Amino acid sequence: MSRYLDNVIASLRSLYLAMISFIVIYAYVALSLFAHNQALSNLIALDKLLALRQIAKSVPSLKTDKLILKDAPQFFFKASEDFSEELQKLEEKLDAEIDEALKEDSDSKPGEKKTDSELQKFNEPIDRTGILKDVPMRLAVGAVCDVVVTQLLPGRQFTFATLQVVSGFYTVKSEDTRLFSFSRCAPGQPKEFNALIFSLPNGQAAFAIPRSLEEEFPGLKVGPLFRAYIFQDVDGVKKFLPPQIAKYADLDGSFVTLHIRAIDYFILNYARFRIGKFFRADEVESAAEKLYEEKEKDASYLGLTTTSTNLVRLGPLIFFAFSFVLWLRVRLLPIRKLRSDEYWFVFETNDWVGRAYAYLSAVAPFLFGIIVYVLFAVSQNLAQPMFGYMVSLQGLLRLEFPPAPPSGWLVTDAFASVIGLTLVPANFLILFLTVRKLVQVVRANSMPRNARTG
Repeated sequence: MSRYLDNVIASLRSLYLAMISFIVIYAYVALSLFAHNQALSNLIALDKLLALRQIAKSVPSLKTDKLILKDAPQFFFKASEDFSEELQKLEEKLDAEIDEALKEDSDSKPGEKKTDSELQKFNEPIDRTGILKDVPMRLAVGAVCDVVVTQLLPGRQFTFATLQVVSGFYTVKSEDTRLFSFSRCAPGQPKEFNALIFSLPNGQAAFAIPRSLEEEFPGLKVGPLFRAYIFQDVDGVKKFLPPQIAKYADLDGSFVTLHIRAIDYFILNYARFRIGKFFRADEVESAAEKLYEEKEKDASYLGLTTTSTNLVRLGPLIFFAFSFVLWLRVRLLPIRKLRSDEYWFVFETNDWVGRAYAYLSAVAPFLFGIIVYVLFAVSQNLAQPMFGYMVSLQGLLRLEFPPAPPSGWLVTDAFASVIGLTLVPANFLILFLTVRKLVQVVRANSMPRNARTG
């Protein structure tokens, strides 16, 4: 029996060492993936800034295709939500009217006359709005993206300031202001991005961009004494947009104003920080290219050529195997005072320090599980739609819950969903049973030698 117990304890000790080694390696890979994804998020924001910068320089000569109302769901979340229901109802109504006319053996089809006129409104072009085709965006599918351009109606003047890099106060007519709407222009979960471009004298331009972009592109975030100017007239912008765009474009939240030269400065400064190289003011494109090249250098891990994403996604499966084997070993332990020539944490119960160490070691597998699954979620920026909002671990910590995109836009991760719905509950059940047994063994071994252990 003593030899059998020695073998069990030796195997448990080896399993603990293997699990700790796995956790250390997994944490390193997961944190590297998190840093990689943060850099990717920065580059997606850089893509938007470069696109706005290029568009601003060619605003007077922009050539766009007409945007018809039916195409609005491709660019605006709210349009997608409204159209899916309205179009379906109208099409069902049209089919019902045609069927009724056929049953009456009528030569005319009233359905085509009544309902088709209602469907026709979806084929009408939106006033002062067009699609700017093939805007270069390095990270978009095909490295280009279509952008909706809307010129505001005349009749209003916008007054604002730029405070960073180029300081000044400006008054711009509404007809010299354009709204640019990007969507599906980046990898990952689709996001709608809207920005205003104000045409300034001498071919210059200023932007009103969502303040949330400061979180995506850290180069925009500076100290509190040098914050960007908050654009105060977003409601005025909505009033001078065509009704369809005003209804569907997401202009909620704060917008900050920046001069185009400030955008150049922030891109160059970020490139200097990331690459450690100084770039001149006329080398914005070169600096951006270096940043893209840096992102493409994916390091291998432990001699493996697989990406860090694959290693992180396999982590829960490997940890589940460790947990199951550990449970098979732990369940063989008797709940009594043990005697063995092998060293084990359970025997460190002679004083309060030893008992604290023993109990901490007993609950360690449960803590390992928490670490693995938190790293699994955070490193991949996983989020789940709940009650119309996207919920993530990072969002819970920051109390930030962005609106969930409509079902047609939502990108789901089937593998992560399976892990969350099946593997996580099963794994933590096994870990709970394992920890409970280990705590019972530690408690039994911490009792006086002549005490009853049950």
